[in-house]
Amino acid sequence: MTVAGGEHYSLGLKSDGTIVAWGWNSWGQCDVPAPNADFVALAAGSGHALGVRSDGTIVAWGRNDYGQCNVPAPNAGFVAAGGGNYHSLGLKSDGTIVAWGRNAYGESDPPVPNADFVAVAVGHYHNLGLRSDGMIVAWGWNTHGECDIPAPNADFVAVAAGADHSLGLKSDGLIVAFGSNGQGQCAVPAPNTDFVAVASGRLHSLGLNIGYRPVPMIASILDAPNDQGRQARIRWWRSMYDAPGDTVDITGYGVYRRQDELMAARDATSNSAADPATLPDASRLDGWDYLMTVPANGEPAYQVVAPTLCDSTETHGICWSVFLVRAYTTDPFTFFDSSPDSGYSIDNLAPEPPAPLGGGFDPATGDIVLTWSPSSSDDLQYYEVHRGVGADFVPVYGNRVYADVDTVFADMSLEWDESTYYKVTAVDFGGNRSGYLSISALATDVPEEAAVEPGMLQNAPNPFVASSGPTSIAYSVASPGGSVRISIYDLSGRSVRTLVDERKEPGEHAALWDGKDDRGMPVSAGVYFVRLEAAGEACTRKLVLVR
Repeated sequence: MTVAGGEHYSLGLKSDGTIVAWGWNSWGQCDVPAPNADFVALAAGSGHALGVRSDGTIVAWGRNDYGQCNVPAPNAGFVAAGGGNYHSLGLKSDGTIVAWGRNAYGESDPPVPNADFVAVAVGHYHNLGLRSDGMIVAWGWNTHGECDIPAPNADFVAVAAGADHSLGLKSDGLIVAFGSNGQGQCAVPAPNTDFVAVASGRLHSLGLNIGYRPVPMIASILDAPNDQGRQARIRWWRSMYDAPGDTVDITGYGVYRRQDELMAARDATSNSAADPATLPDASRLDGWDYLMTVPANGEPAYQVVAPTLCDSTETHGICWSVFLVRAYTTDPFTFFDSSPDSGYSIDNLAPEPPAPLGGGFDPATGDIVLTWSPSSSDDLQYYEVHRGVGADFVPVYGNRVYADVDTVFADMSLEWDESTYYKVTAVDFGGNRSGYLSISALATDVPEEAAVEPGMLQNAPNPFVASSGPTSIAYSVASPGGSVRISIYDLSGRSVRTLVDERKEPGEHAALWDGKDDRGMPVSAGVYFVRLEAAGEACTRKLVLVR
C-alpha cells in the first residue's frame, strides 16, 4: 500500500495491514512490534520508525535517546505520522499536529494556529505541514532555506522533506523544491510537469510522473474542511486520452465508493473473497456505489467533493472510505478504471454553546442546580459539566461531573464553596466541543445559613418568565425616611436597571422588575443580581430570567 525510507533502512506496508522492514537495524528500527497487524500508515525517521493503526493509535520503535518513540497521551485520533532525526510528528484527525522528542531547533514546536493540517513531512530538524487551503507551513532548522517556501505559497497538494531541503507538489503537477542543493536534490528534471507524488531521501528527491497513462490516477482524498463531516475532496489526474484530437474520446469520469457490506454479501454468495481489482470487468463494480459523473474537458486534474461512509473521531478512530474513478468513453464497453484509494472525513465544526448558563441552590435538597439553554446544533451528542477550583481551572476528563443530553445538572455531592466553579460545553458526534461557559458557585443561591442578609427577601417567582409578568422583590425598611436604592446587575457586575432610588417609610415594600433595562429594552435570559442599599448597609440576591 505504501513505503517509507529512513537512514539506511526501509519500510513497506502491505494491503493486509502488516509492515515489512529491511536494512540497517542497529537500534531495532526494523523490529516491528507485535502484533504486526492493522497498520494503515507508516513513517521512517533516522533510526526509529512509526506505524499508525486503524484505531488511531501510533506505535513507535527503534532509537529512543531523545524520547522520539514516546508518543504523548492521549495516543488516539492520529491519521498520519512523520519521523525526523530525533523527533516525531503525529497528525490528528481534527487537523492538529502533535510533536515529541528533541527540540533543539524548534522542530517540536507546532506552529500557531495549530489547526487545519491535512499532511505532514519531516526532515532531519525541520518540518512541513500542508493546510487544507493548499498553503505550506514550515518550522525548525532553516540554515539552508528549507523552511522558506517560495511565493506564491498556495495550491500545494503534497509535501516531502529531506535532510536539509523540502519539496512541494502543486495541483498542476509542478514540483517546487527549496533548501540545500549541494547534491542537486532541488534540481527538478525538465519538463517539470505531470507529477502526481513526491518523496525525498536525505540528499535526493523523487517525483512520480504519470506520463502517458490511459487510466485516471487518484492523487489525493482529503477531508473537506469547515463542514459537519461526511464529505471528502477527491482529486485525480486525467487519462492520457482526455486531450484534444485523441483517437479515444473520453466523455467523463464516474466516481464510485465501495460499500463493504455489499461486497461481503457478494463474496458470501459467490464463496469468493477476491479483490475487486482482480475481478472481470463485468463484475468490477459489484459492491460499489455510483456517486457522480464529472464531464471531461482536457483538464490536467479534476476534483469533486463526495460523500463518505462515516466520519473519523478521536474516540472511534479512523473510518476509511474507498473510492474509484472510471474514465468513460463514447463506447459504453470501453472504459479505464483507476486503482482504488481510500480517505476519511471529519466533522470540523463545533456545536453552538449552551447559552445562557444559570444556577440556583435548592434548599429542599441542598443541591446546586445548573440550567442552560439547548444548543441549536443538529448533531449534538451530549453536554458536559466540569467542576473545579478557581475560574481558570482546566476542564479535563478527571473533573467531569456530568455528560448527558438534559439541560439541567444537580450537583448533589458538593458542599457550597465560593471557590468552586463550573464549566459547561456542548459535544457533537464528531467529538467537537463548543466554547466553555463558566459560572461560579458564588453566582448561585447559597444555603440560608451562608446567606443571611437582613432587609430583602428573594424575588418571586424565581426563575421568572418575563412574558408572563414581572418578578416581585420584597424588602423592608427599618429607619424612618431612609434612602433606598435597588438595582439590577448582570454577571459581569454591569448595572442593568435601577428599580428604586428614593426615600422610603419604615415597613414592608416591594419592587417589580419586568426583565428590561433602563432604556426599556428587554435583556437576554440568564442570571442577574438584585442589590439593596439602605441605611449604610447592602445585601444582594440572585435571580434568574427565562425567555
